[in-house]
Amino acid sequence: MSGEEIGDQPDKEEDRVDKADLKEKHQPFRIEVLEKMSTLIAAAFGFVAAFAWNETFKMFLREMIAKDVTILAQLIYAIVITVFAVFLIIIVARATAKAKARLEK
Repeated sequence: MSGEEIGDQPDKEEDRVDKADLKEKHQPFRIEVLEKMSTLIAAAFGFVAAFAWNETFKMFLREMIAKDVTILAQLIYAIVITVFAVFLIIIVARATAKAKARLEK
């Protein structure tokens, strides 16, 4: 027997990793990564909108002090950026929900 007993040899059936089992174990991680990436993207769009409003408020204060004519343009810009950011956040949230539903099946 060359020093090895039959019980010491690994059973090849037990050593095989069931791909479906492995995929199922990683599903919660994939879902969590998907959710975190979605949150990160939404936060980025939120920052863009916040910076647009920041500039608008700065311009508004300058308007009150120096009567700068460009306040209307800055206000329109901030509104457009906010609407665009909200639209993109909704798209990302819907895509995340669809992908999460597919991963949970």
